[in-house]
Amino acid sequence: MSNPFETEISRSFKKLPGWYKKITTPAAAGPDVEQRFNLKTEFDHVYCSFDGNIAVECKKVESSSFAFAGLKDHQEAGLSKFLTCAGPAYVIINFRHTKKKHKLKLNFAFALLITEYLAAKDRALAGEFGRARKSLNLAWFHENARELKRVHDRNPYWDLRPLLKGETRDQ
Repeated sequence: MSNPFETEISRSFKKLPGWYKKITTPAAAGPDVEQRFNLKTEFDHVYCSFDGNIAVECKKVESSSFAFAGLKDHQEAGLSKFLTCAGPAYVIINFRHTKKKHKLKLNFAFALLITEYLAAKDRALAGEFGRARKSLNLAWFHENARELKRVHDRNPYWDLRPLLKGETRDQ
């Protein structure tokens, strides 16, 4: 896994009944290949069960805002396509300040349906939040996104059950 948040999200899916797959990005074609390459994946995780199907793209930031450049066009398109044909598709953003250099320790995770994310992005870029912005700050997520509950266990994880029904913050 690339970071602790990815590990915790994988652990979270494994706690649910159903089928789960972490989508891995192939990094090389073989030992004789001199240059490495990365294929683009549309999202990080897919989960299927009788309760529903969901796709998730995870993002971890160590600042107090999430830049729209953090979610690539092909990821937006892939999540939108999944939402259209299979079920809810989420962007989960983890604001994590855990290193000694940070004065304030944070570990919040917020889930947005891809449609909610795209609408917020369009509004922010258009200046509807006071001025044109290229990011959403932590305060915006607290007010507008679904905050995931962290389960403090020997191996911590996030409670993803509300996402199975495509719930938004207000439900």
